[in-house]
Amino acid sequence: MWALLKELSGTPQVLFSCVFLHNYCPLFFLKDSAKNVTPPELKVKERARLEGICDDALVKTIKLLGVEHIVGVGNYATDRARAALLKAGMESVQVCTLMHPSPVNPAANKGWRDIAIKQLTDNNIIHYFQSNPLG
Repeated sequence: MWALLKELSGTPQVLFSCVFLHNYCPLFFLKDSAKNVTPPELKVKERARLEGICDDALVKTIKLLGVEHIVGVGNYATDRARAALLKAGMESVQVCTLMHPSPVNPAANKGWRDIAIKQLTDNNIIHYFQSNPLG
């Protein structure tokens, strides 16, 4: 993902002139085996409490920055963004999905870059990642 952002934007100044990266759940959970545990793998009660906190933080960030578009990296991020926006009465914010580039995602291992560019283009937001996004 970082290579694509660099390819599209060229410099951090270009990228961050219109893009803010927000990790829905910035916490890192590990099993005893050191395997990553994602929020959907948590027990329902634990996940619900965590998602409530993360939803609130996302909504506060959206309001603070005046966000118009959200790109959820993966279905979980997209679903959580939609749920948080609905709960906050902010359905006017556009939400779309960018396929998660995880190595455990078989589809991501088959041309993720091209799929991601198509998703950003199809959702009419690729210009935010490039020079002169409004021109």
